Amino acid sequence: MRNVLSANVCGTSIILVFAFATIQDDTGHVAIATPAPTSPSTISDLSNITIGMERNMCMGTCPVYSLEIFGNGTLVYNGERFVNVTGRQISSIPEDEVKELVEEFYKINYFSLNDTFDKIVKTDQPTVITSININGTFKSIFDNLGAIAPEGLRLLENRIDEITNSSKWVEPYVHPQGEPIR
Repeated sequence: MRNVLSANVCGTSIILVFAFATIQDDTGHVAIATPAPTSPSTISDLSNITIGMERNMCMGTCPVYSLEIFGNGTLVYNGERFVNVTGRQISSIPEDEVKELVEEFYKINYFSLNDTFDKIVKTDQPTVITSININGTFKSIFDNLGAIAPEGLRLLENRIDEITNSSKWVEPYVHPQGEPIR
């Protein structure tokens, strides 16, 4: 949302543009979003942080699951297909590891990266959607693993898996012999 204020000072017109984000909740209340801090060192309250990652299908048996990490360390896993554990699992990670993940987002300048990396150079690859919400400032990135993307983004995706220890739910998946993949 933008507000424009114009003024005439000493015969010179000045136009100021104020830009701010608004968020509307389910009840219709509108709040002004606080901008994301410019560095992770300025984040003292983790309660307004949510990190998400979804790994989606390929044409084969690529794992399909999502992770949601809250500032207090609560971790929600939802396994859908081609994973060892399907359904919702709730776990936790230490708050220091949440801070570490937030630092990783800042290290790769996540908020300034493109929203999509989908110019495919290799077909039949899964996709990954990462996201972060800090004090109401939200950013997500769609990454087709068959496209060219920054190395830092791919490392971040893998780091989220490492810190959450998602492999305890995802691996080892063995597709039942004789069952169709789709």
